[in-house]
Amino acid sequence: MIKQTEKISEIVSKQFAEESLNVFFGGDVFFVYSEKYVLPVRISRRGFFRYANFPSEPVVFHDGEESLRSFLDDACRFLNDNYKIQWIAETPASALFEEAPSRSKSIPFGSHVINLEDDVEVLWGKVHSKHRNVIKKAEKEGVVVVKGQSDKILEDYHSIDVETWERSRKKANGVGHLKEMVSRMKDQVIVYIAYKDGEPQAGAVFFYNRAMCYYMYGASKNHAFSGASNYLHWTAIQDMKSASVKRYSFVGCRINEDEDSKYHGIQRFKERFGGELLVGKRFKLIFKPAIYALYKLFVDVVMSVNERRIVRHRDTIDQEWHKWK
Repeated sequence: MIKQTEKISEIVSKQFAEESLNVFFGGDVFFVYSEKYVLPVRISRRGFFRYANFPSEPVVFHDGEESLRSFLDDACRFLNDNYKIQWIAETPASALFEEAPSRSKSIPFGSHVINLEDDVEVLWGKVHSKHRNVIKKAEKEGVVVVKGQSDKILEDYHSIDVETWERSRKKANGVGHLKEMVSRMKDQVIVYIAYKDGEPQAGAVFFYNRAMCYYMYGASKNHAFSGASNYLHWTAIQDMKSASVKRYSFVGCRINEDEDSKYHGIQRFKERFGGELLVGKRFKLIFKPAIYALYKLFVDVVMSVNERRIVRHRDTIDQEWHKWK
């Protein structure tokens, strides 16, 4: 039987939540749970459209024989019955679901994850030699990594984020989006910037709790100093280890990616930090196909107007589906 609660403290201890759940997905998130599993949920509404998001994977909080697929099926049915949602949106790259609901559209998807409980010497030894070389070069050449939530850091991140998105002919979110994120998440979000001669070269936004640090967003200026991003991540890895965070996730790895795609280089960058590739499932579940098709058309129109060109939006599952269908 599925139940729901607004307060995770009603079903698990604070320590369990901090060590096992992405509790930083707060605010408008509630939790659905059974005797064995608990899952965070967010309901989104855009005019006529209503859909659910699962910000992170479910976790086991009590022994039981219930299967994960059975729980997900019951949870999806519960949300459809009680909230009249039209679909479950594509699960995020940061979540590793071991199973997908019945009748969902799913693909294998993973993340490279570093075990921060290893000694620093062990972590450094797992880093690829090419990464180690450019990290040492960046440090020697005076690259400085700064972290925080100050207006200057957020504005500097935004300045290189604009350049990053322009390379894909897209628009970045405004700096107000970053400030709202910091205001909402408080001490569970941190922004890093790598500077060379006072100029921002690369940036990263991390969400973190005691269980995991998630590399959620990244940016770099055009023709950034070589090794700036590498040095930034190595600094963040050491900082998170010092803060007793258990694992460091590079968030998102397409399985069997096309070697001539832009994702190949991005994933090789992540892989070379020596983390283990953990593979799960990424899925979405459509209850109302006609309404979902109308929503996709709506998104295409909005994006095309904003970017002043014809755009057909496809989520990651749609992009990768030809490999797995």
